[in-house]
Amino acid sequence: MTFSSAEAEVVLALERMRSGLRLVFAGWILLSVGLISAVLAIAAWYIFDSAGVGLAAFALMGILSIVGILLALVGFYAKFVPGAGNLARARPEFGTASKLIRVGHLGGLVTLLLGFLLMLGSLLLTQLLVIGLPLIIVGSVLLLLGYAGTVVMCFKLNNAYKNSLYVAAGVLLIVSIFIPILGFVAWILLYVALGDTVRRLRALPASRVRPA
Repeated sequence: MTFSSAEAEVVLALERMRSGLRLVFAGWILLSVGLISAVLAIAAWYIFDSAGVGLAAFALMGILSIVGILLALVGFYAKFVPGAGNLARARPEFGTASKLIRVGHLGGLVTLLLGFLLMLGSLLLTQLLVIGLPLIIVGSVLLLLGYAGTVVMCFKLNNAYKNSLYVAAGVLLIVSIFIPILGFVAWILLYVALGDTVRRLRALPASRVRPA
């Protein structure tokens, strides 16, 4: 089964985005286990009256949380975001969404980190607060733009590949601004939809891969 170079790039881009989401999910699971470990640590401290058991559980929580955060960051910023860029290069109609995702999420992350570092520095030098707080606000706005780019991409993917799961994911991402728990469902739906699109693209002859 053969594909044109552009069609092959689309498949690779979608697979890269999907693999990034797998790492994000793995990170979420580790973070959840870390939080459960914290609850168990507190319970063990009181039930067994053992500081050693409690500290061990807290140490486990810390390790799992750090690994989980790193996995999620690598998955999203090193795979999902570049994958969206690859998709835009293969199909220019995704260009706007990809730019919003890249500029919003990458710019937002860097700006937020700088803002938080300056806020910490303001404990020693109060004047840094004047710079740190605006940076946090700007970073938050940029992240919101990146989030909007993901929503736009969901709707564009539905237009291109006719899968209602993309619409559901986009709508839930919007609603998750007010009900955050729905964000988890949205990303899972996006992951499933990407996988379905990849399977359908691979199953079609090259002349029919690009939708009308």
